[in-house]
Amino acid sequence: MCVQAFVKTGDGDFRARVIDCERPALVFFSTAWSQPCKLMEERLKELLPKYHERLCPFLVDVDESPKTTAAFEIKSVPTLLMMHGVRVMEKFISCMTPEELDEFVLKTLSDIEEVKLSESEKDD
Repeated sequence: MCVQAFVKTGDGDFRARVIDCERPALVFFSTAWSQPCKLMEERLKELLPKYHERLCPFLVDVDESPKTTAAFEIKSVPTLLMMHGVRVMEKFISCMTPEELDEFVLKTLSDIEEVKLSESEKDD
């Protein structure tokens, strides 16, 4: 299930939603009270329509999901993870400009495509 807005996930359903997602997952670790998180959320929401067919966006509130936060060693917010299955392909901590954010997503999606291609060649 991929949508153009964030799907909230956390301790109870992270595996089912994120790990088992068919597409690469952009996971945004955030809090409701952080101004940098609010800024990044707005920037991400502006960017998501561009990539809605290529990734699934998820939001994890670190205050509500301590197990997931600890499992990915999230020490600061905002933090973005780009995941492919169980693999964390890229991690970024702090705010990004819209241009940096676009470049981060595009580069990581490209890296994931290379991994998929490499894995499929091994299967042949």
